[in-house]
Amino acid sequence: MTAEVSDDSVGVLRAEFEGEWSLANFVSVLRRLETTYWRFVVVDEIALGHVNLAMTLDQVHRDLENVRYAPVIGGGYAYEVADLASPIVRRLTREVQATTRQLNLLRVEYASPGFFEVIGNLNPLKLLADAVRDWRRENTARREIESQERIAQKHADTESARIELERERELRLARRDESESLIALVHELDRLPIEQREPLFNKLIDAPRASIRVIALDQRVGAIETYSR
Repeated sequence: MTAEVSDDSVGVLRAEFEGEWSLANFVSVLRRLETTYWRFVVVDEIALGHVNLAMTLDQVHRDLENVRYAPVIGGGYAYEVADLASPIVRRLTREVQATTRQLNLLRVEYASPGFFEVIGNLNPLKLLADAVRDWRRENTARREIESQERIAQKHADTESARIELERERELRLARRDESESLIALVHELDRLPIEQREPLFNKLIDAPRASIRVIALDQRVGAIETYSR
């Protein structure tokens, strides 16, 4: 992801597609886009300082204290805090949805090839489109390296050749995400209790990446780009 932290200017994401699509297929892709869009809006709002993670964590603690208890040995109840990431992300999403432009379907040309456009805040849409393109580039590189490895395993004459190939693979696959939004998110997560950091990172970053991977791998979905409106 390469987009910079920016304001809430209006943007459009355009995705080309081809082949046959059932209504369920089309709705599934749009839902993945919408879910990922809101996760990136949350990350963006954290980066801009509009969301206080520590305060949200405290609020979720207070909310759950009234409804979520677990019995303990010897009688009585103890507050259970096993999974705060899900309620935190739900609360953050509700907060940003109240003040952020909704993601709406702008235009569809249902044909093969065809396209659809969705409209929302520009920066999260740029993050989303960049993430799909980045994943596709990395997947192409991954396949090329795997092909080279198979050739090397079959034809390499020395151990040094295999070591060099493995080193190249590690360098190419160890691409670091340097978006300002992600850096700001990690900085804010560092302020939270250590046991909450990884679950929240997984919910805000890893889960959207899983949806992005599904979209990027769909052979019917072509080029994805964004532009300001």
